[in-house]
Amino acid sequence: MFRNWALNIISSLSFLVSSSSFASNVVHGQIAIFQDTNPISIEVVLPEFSGGVLQNKLIHFAKLPENIKSDNKGCFCFDLNDERFAFVHTYYYATKALEYYNAVFLKLGLPLLHDLEINLSKDVSLPTTGGYATIKTMVLAYPRPALDISILAHEIGHFVHFNAAGQEIFGNADGKTNMEGVQNLGIHEGTANLLSALFTGSSQIGKAGGFSFDIDNFIRFPDLLISKREAKVRLLAEPIILQNYPAFAMKGLKKLKSIDADLIQSENYALPDPYLSSSVINQPLWRATFQFGIERIKLLYIKTISELRTFSSYSDLANALLKNAKLMNVSLYETLKNDYQVRGLHLTE
Repeated sequence: MFRNWALNIISSLSFLVSSSSFASNVVHGQIAIFQDTNPISIEVVLPEFSGGVLQNKLIHFAKLPENIKSDNKGCFCFDLNDERFAFVHTYYYATKALEYYNAVFLKLGLPLLHDLEINLSKDVSLPTTGGYATIKTMVLAYPRPALDISILAHEIGHFVHFNAAGQEIFGNADGKTNMEGVQNLGIHEGTANLLSALFTGSSQIGKAGGFSFDIDNFIRFPDLLISKREAKVRLLAEPIILQNYPAFAMKGLKKLKSIDADLIQSENYALPDPYLSSSVINQPLWRATFQFGIERIKLLYIKTISELRTFSSYSDLANALLKNAKLMNVSLYETLKNDYQVRGLHLTE
């Protein structure tokens, strides 16, 4: 149901572009949608520019490629393999994602998201990857111009978290190599994964790169967990990684050997993987979207992370979510409470 959300919306836009005439100030461009992992180029109406090409109050690029201008029909239409395609594609989705979450921020009375700088570059040695240089500067590298939108939405999820909570550092255990540290990082990355899924309509993060984290996994905490080492082994064993990113795979295998040879590192990598273990929070929320709707879950989650400044465990986040769910909808509260109990979290709400 939700997996086809983005496809349906964009297909509708595409139909309107092809069947209607627009005012002269409307700008078109080509972006990619994905059939499984295969990108398909379509033409859409781009969000209005403000202050420059592929720029508005929500996002701008650190640097644009040369000759990024519309054709004689006024369309920013580039081939799927053209570097310029990546910028149009990213501009469209990044703007839509920030608009999507600003609607929630508006309801909650939070300062609106704006002025995100995206530093976009091509790197064929890696799947689509992302990170932050500063709280306002996002870095994205892509192997192909039709970059993985779930990874873009994941990084924007971090930006949403930063702004909702009004700070970049959360929790009590940053950098600690223990179970508390696993859960701390899991909440950071799990938040970004959940917000990506709510925007894209897919529980899989990174699928267009040929591998994925899926937030729709049953986890019992602290049992039934995959270690950091095992998660890395599984990633490096993916055929598409070995085939498309051999240098990345070789570097990862060398890293594993060094981990196994070092007592401290091997103990750290024997801990649960924070990216995967965060499903203990996310799966109940994801499944609740089918019963209670995405809008309600978005509101619940962003309200909770805007209030939660310190935490040391998944149970802390679960209790904070339950407290707000009880005020929002009793049935939602009871559903989430049952699911979190089944997953082994310690509940006080």
